[in-house]
Amino acid sequence: MPAPPTFPPPGTLSARILNRAFSLHVVLYRLSRGRIGGRMQQLPILLLQHVGRRTGERRTTPVLYLQHGKDRVIVASRGGSDAPPAWWLNLHANPHVTVEIRGRRSAAVAREATAKEQERLWPELVRGYSHYTLYAQRTSRHIPVIILTPAETEDGPTRSACRTVFAARDEPETQTGLSAPVHLESSVLAEEGQSCEVAV
Repeated sequence: MPAPPTFPPPGTLSARILNRAFSLHVVLYRLSRGRIGGRMQQLPILLLQHVGRRTGERRTTPVLYLQHGKDRVIVASRGGSDAPPAWWLNLHANPHVTVEIRGRRSAAVAREATAKEQERLWPELVRGYSHYTLYAQRTSRHIPVIILTPAETEDGPTRSACRTVFAARDEPETQTGLSAPVHLESSVLAEEGQSCEVAV
């Protein structure tokens, strides 16, 4: 499997296009309950619902994860970009998140792994997704490993909806800091009032 290209700088047209691709990923993941877009190499994918630090809008980001006991472990790599992912900046401001896996949601609290924890978890992450090694080589930025600790028991499948929330309306400010229209008809399952825009 060829290595993914580097991520474009935040705020660029290329970054906006990439955000649209991630938005489609979220749509397909929800419609298929994770059967489409639910895994890369050996690691499964979850949808991370978090709050934009500037807008207060809810955001949804697909991320790879490693199951570690009751915790889920994710990586703020952004493909080895020198810029950190916007979702990680958002978690600095508000670590309380919702994790969605194959239509089931659970509340969690995010924290950065300690140096010892990262040293122990990193080999497991690389075994699951080999490109993490390349990502670490692409940047001088420290790539954080984040631990999502459950805050409560999982509930049932996500209900309510964005239904046609995608239809011919402008999304709130994206994580690139730009506003862009979305014209997708969908019956995507999502939390009521949630922005279905993706932060990367």
